[in-house]
Amino acid sequence: MLIGALDTAIVSPALPAIRRAFSVDDLLLGWQWLFLINQALSALVIGLNLRFIPAAKTSQKPNLDWAGMLTLGLWLALLTFGINQVDTAHFFASALSLSV
Repeated sequence: MLIGALDTAIVSPALPAIRRAFSVDDLLLGWQWLFLINQALSALVIGLNLRFIPAAKTSQKPNLDWAGMLTLGLWLALLTFGINQVDTAHFFASALSLSV
């Protein structure tokens, strides 16, 4: 929860200003360098989180939700089957059709 709040409140508004400060045309490196900035910021945020946010300590080991895992597997299989049945030539007709 805290990580998402920090990202939304602090890091996200600063990114456009950082990117505008270093124009792609000025650096002559191409657009790919933008991904390096994201990787560096991600590494910095992960490092700061590991340093300053304490690990959660649980007193007991949580049980595995077998019913949830089986349900998730079933729904993912059905979703995959449904996506594979979509006719790309007639997308909207096949997406709204109930026939298989």
